[in-house]
Amino acid sequence: RVIEIWETSRREYERGGPWLFGEYSAADAMYLPVACRFRTYGVTPSGLAGEYMEALLSDPYFKEWEVASENEEETLDQFEVGR
Repeated sequence: RVIEIWETSRREYERGGPWLFGEYSAADAMYLPVACRFRTYGVTPSGLAGEYMEALLSDPYFKEWEVASENEEETLDQFEVGR
């Protein structure tokens, strides 16, 4: 269903940019974790949905956030597995 939403929205609202409704919006921020989960599980949509996912995962702000998360050292013991 998510891929269908991406395809439909990109087709109907494409305004020369890669985002779901033309300009970057809260919808794109909401779907970024979904794109990350798709990447983790090897879901690779084609067409406009694939282009959209690629835009999300290659966005410079996301890349900066992703690198920062990989370097994060703080943990919350109550959320650690096996503790």
